[in-house]
Formats: sequence, structure tokens, C-alpha cells
Amino acid sequence: RFEFEINAIKNDRLLQHTYNIISIELLSDRSPKDKHISETHLDSYNQFDFIVDNNSTINKLYSKINKIILSL
Repeated sequence: RFEFEINAIKNDRLLQHTYNIISIELLSDRSPKDKHISETHLDSYNQFDFIVDNNSTINKLYSKINKIILSL
């Protein structure tokens, strides 16, 4: 949604636990273009850990996400 949310989670030194946070951008040309700021704010964000093309089936999306999980 917003860059400050990603940064707050990744850089929060007040958390009592250490978390390995990753960010994944899902790209799809099927969804309508919502112009709300919460839908467009990260369009120019270039620090996602992974980018996933989501223009196929749900099973292929699951497969791509599983590959990311297994790579961690």
C-alpha cells in the first residue's frame, strides 16, 4: 500500500522479535486500474524483494510464491 508501511515493518527496532520481512509486488494487467493513492503509491517503489507476474492461473501464482518461499 505505502512505502512508509514497508519501511516501518522492515526497520522497526522496537519489535521484540526479529522478523525476516520480504516484500513481493504482484503485477497483473487483468485488474482494473484503481486510482486511489493506496493502489498507486508503490508504482514507483523499486525496492521490492521479489516481483511476480500474476497474469496466469491461480495455480501458477501459487507455484511462483512457493518457489520464493523455498528460496528463503
